[in-house]
Amino acid sequence: MALFHVSYTLPQVLAVAVAGQLLFYLNLLGPELGYRVVFGTAAIWFFFATVFMRMIRGVRQLARRTRPPAGCRWRLSRSLKGAPQTGLRGAGLQESRRGL
Repeated sequence: MALFHVSYTLPQVLAVAVAGQLLFYLNLLGPELGYRVVFGTAAIWFFFATVFMRMIRGVRQLARRTRPPAGCRWRLSRSLKGAPQTGLRGAGLQESRRGL
């Protein structure tokens, strides 16, 4: 999740620093040249993003666990699954006697 966050925020931080300097220096060379270059560069990046996103074939699915992880003291009771009772046992959970 941290990598996902960095992949969104880092380009936004760097783009402001780079684009600001680029705008300043290119606008000294010609009227509104900086804006043309910055927006043209953004269009090129959008094009590259579209091309690279099309190359993604799919998402790998993780295998489902058929039993609880090691050290788990609670397991789903198949006999009580969906029972309209109240309490812990009514919710479909019962204490495992393994390891006690």
